[in-house]
Amino acid sequence: MQMSSELKDLLKTPEDEWYDGKITRHDHFSDLKDIDVALDSVPEQFKVEDRRRYTESCFGHFLRMDRGMKFSGSVVHRLLLRELHHDGPQDEMRFLLGTRSVRFSKVEFCLITGLKFGVIPDTTS
Repeated sequence: MQMSSELKDLLKTPEDEWYDGKITRHDHFSDLKDIDVALDSVPEQFKVEDRRRYTESCFGHFLRMDRGMKFSGSVVHRLLLRELHHDGPQDEMRFLLGTRSVRFSKVEFCLITGLKFGVIPDTTS
């Protein structure tokens, strides 16, 4: 196991580049009804295509999430600041938490944060 100072050398975002995430609004997933309203206000001839493009984008999973759930962007931000470079499996993410390196599969990371990753779908067509 590497020592903490050696792990700090592996940070994707060096500590001197860290910045505090600023909370500009405290959201609740119940606010996602605004997305539904916006998508429903799209002209009828574009409605099906626009909803498909939105649901296939990186934000589409929000429409399928439990609306009573709370999300903390600042917690996810602070976790991602601690992501480490590694030579391990590609579907694994490692983070420096305290003095320890912890690892999650990308599936576990998605389950914990509610965020998606992967190829960004083409939404220009």
